[in-house]
Amino acid sequence: MLIAGALLAGTLGLFAWNSGSNRCWPKDGTKIVPPSAPIGGPGGFELLAHDRYLLFVGLIAVVANWVTNSGEYVLDRTLVNVVSANGLTGPAVTRFIGTFKADYFFWVNLIAVVSQLFIVSRVLKYLGVGTALLALPLVSMLGAATIVLFPILGLIRTMKISEKATDYSVQNTAQNALFLVVPRAAKYKAKAVVDSFFYRSGDVCAAGAIFVGSHLGVKARGFAALNVVLCCIWLLVVWQVRAMNKERSAALDAAGTPTPEAPAAAARATVPSV
Repeated sequence: MLIAGALLAGTLGLFAWNSGSNRCWPKDGTKIVPPSAPIGGPGGFELLAHDRYLLFVGLIAVVANWVTNSGEYVLDRTLVNVVSANGLTGPAVTRFIGTFKADYFFWVNLIAVVSQLFIVSRVLKYLGVGTALLALPLVSMLGAATIVLFPILGLIRTMKISEKATDYSVQNTAQNALFLVVPRAAKYKAKAVVDSFFYRSGDVCAAGAIFVGSHLGVKARGFAALNVVLCCIWLLVVWQVRAMNKERSAALDAAGTPTPEAPAAAARATVPSV
């Protein structure tokens, strides 16, 4: 924990250096604005309510968190069933679950790091943001369908490793890249709502479904089947967002790229004339 805290503290220096270097000027569409310019306009919830693109981005966050968290429950429930079936008790249970979880998270994080370093940038470059967003729902659907047909712990573990690694790498990057084509206010206000309220709403939906399903006696296969249905909805939403993202990207390209003199002009604009 101390090492993790030291790593987090070390990033403060990088943020301070980046902030002081003034290498990146904020933009509102294709217009460069001064860093000190206030962000006006409506609030985050209002922006989402009046923009179908932003609303669908929020919906992706809800469904993605719902599916991935529900999948974690299926994995843990299957793990507990295996422990009971093998008659493990006492320290043997702790050792078995601890080893399983350590191995599981090792592979999730290793694959995620390798993907983030060598694969994600190429996926975004050659396939685009919208197409990259199709990766996680497809992987999740395949995993959920596999669990429905073959509820075997080793197979579930493999599918969940693939899902979580894709979530931490491709999905996380592409989800944030969706905000590159929205106005400045949406980047700071609507994105904050999506990253907090909508993501946590996905957690609540998963918890609610698990609570109700458990009390109704739904088995792990039942939750996996629900995930297949949710993945179908997820894919439809992503397909719509993919088309809208392409339209907005094309509109920004058609509007042109700011000239190198724009930052200096923007800075001069903030100085009152005498």
